[in-house]
Amino acid sequence: MPLPPGKNLQAVIVGKAAAQAGGLSTQPERDTLERDTADDYIIASAAPGDILVTRDIPLAARALERGLVALNDRGVIWTADSARERASVRDHMAALRELGVAPPLPKGRLFDRKDLKAFADALDKAIRAAMNAQRR
Repeated sequence: MPLPPGKNLQAVIVGKAAAQAGGLSTQPERDTLERDTADDYIIASAAPGDILVTRDIPLAARALERGLVALNDRGVIWTADSARERASVRDHMAALRELGVAPPLPKGRLFDRKDLKAFADALDKAIRAAMNAQRR
């Protein structure tokens, strides 16, 4: 999906699709390595005050440590505490699912107008926070 025009927007394609698209070429043997390579590239390329949109909890935590503003596509602005809490709950629920005492993860729910509004509001807050951080 192409990005809208803007000098402050950047898309980076990594992994198998990178060779065809001219992105960061990686040839890891496992998906985990591929994700880690992408995460490492994102963190290394970002500067304090940049905005990262991700559902990846560990990536959000790393971004926060580097001074980035991180949010997910559902309108949650990540903090160090919220990332730790979500990771803990995710890991606990995975253990319960493995034991068979928790239901499987639900299939992805659709992105609705409520989610769009929450994301737009969070992005607005993130932009303001990033602008304030750059002024300091």
